[in-house]
Amino acid sequence: MTEHSGTPLQEAEEVQFPGRDQALAASVLAELFGSEEARADPYPYYSRLREADPVHVADGGRLYLTRYADCAASLRDSRLLGQSPDWMDKASPGWREHPAVVQNIESVLFRDPPDHTRLRRLVNRSFTPRRVARMREDVVRLVDRSLDRLADEGSGGSTVNAYELLAATLPIAVVGTLIGIPERDWADLHDPASAVMQVVEVGVGADALERADVGAVRLNAYFEDLIEQRRRDPQTDIISDLVASADAGGDPEEGGTGMSAAELLRMTILLFGAGVDTTVGLLSNGLVALLEHPRQAELLRADPGLADGAVSEVLRYDSPTQVIVRVAGPGAVIADHPVPENGTVFALTGAAHRDPEQFSDPDTFDITRTGTSVLSFSGGIHYCVGAPLARLEAEVFFPALLNRFPDLALTGQPLRRGYVVRGYDSLPVTVG
Repeated sequence: MTEHSGTPLQEAEEVQFPGRDQALAASVLAELFGSEEARADPYPYYSRLREADPVHVADGGRLYLTRYADCAASLRDSRLLGQSPDWMDKASPGWREHPAVVQNIESVLFRDPPDHTRLRRLVNRSFTPRRVARMREDVVRLVDRSLDRLADEGSGGSTVNAYELLAATLPIAVVGTLIGIPERDWADLHDPASAVMQVVEVGVGADALERADVGAVRLNAYFEDLIEQRRRDPQTDIISDLVASADAGGDPEEGGTGMSAAELLRMTILLFGAGVDTTVGLLSNGLVALLEHPRQAELLRADPGLADGAVSEVLRYDSPTQVIVRVAGPGAVIADHPVPENGTVFALTGAAHRDPEQFSDPDTFDITRTGTSVLSFSGGIHYCVGAPLARLEAEVFFPALLNRFPDLALTGQPLRRGYVVRGYDSLPVTVG
């Protein structure tokens, strides 16, 4: 999560990386986070920032990383920590007044060992790669259903907002089926889940924060009720498994190894919310990349076996996750330089994926590229538990879409949303 108030940690000491043009880098960084042009296409700004100062030090101990090697190392370094509640108390006083911020900061994403180890072990028991693999038939069915809706809404040459269609159908249906949310509730849960995700954005505004808080309250009430239903009447879903594991281990505040009631609630909401917005971003970013590169679309249409590589290339070329934030603990080092304790480290993974030292022709979209290792799902102990599910959805979706609609085309200017989580608000297409 990014600091929603923008308040820096004043006690973080300055660190210098000599031989860099810090003034130019500061100017580029201001444009990157402050202009609509950069929101639409941040990649030229990343390149300029990397050339000027690849490990850029800003006010208040903030470090911005743009090289792949530095970003990858930062995500694996145990000396770089999550934005913990204690850290947030210093960095952003008043954060506890916002239910949406509490939902994020008190989730497993921002916890460090030993709490992270305990929580991750419990969720790993339920959210297994084997269980996700068994979802393939469900994913194929749900993809076909979404494409049926696209065909219906686009009949007669009508323009369809593909972003809205994807957001309202596929990812929410897949994650809802897996974790155990009744289908009748899927549509009502999308907007509050998406609103809560907006608190991770850089400089989130007061209106967006208010909508996020309203969404968080609504999600809390819904999932508290669903958890109690599963406790009384277990099903064959992940929520039921989490409830059983949490209860069997006992309350951690009393020395147990399970989850507290609050932790269980945060975990279920996180699994649901994280499986919606970022996956919509993956699918919509990939859809645009393929339509803007028709030769690549033809390759995938002719050979569905390229789907895995196509998903990796979409994640590299235009990732739905552009920034991952860590906090420097004692002894943290980046690019051979010590980082002051409590300094904030911004791994600009979108920049890392276009680093010419890591990828040949990094600005070229090429689904036949091999050996691609992306940072979109983080790394180290915080590697995204839902990564296999997101990849499965995209691997099924892209070939199915291209073969079902060979004349699919953009019919206007897509409207971008978000920076940290990169996607669209509007994606007008016709199906031909």
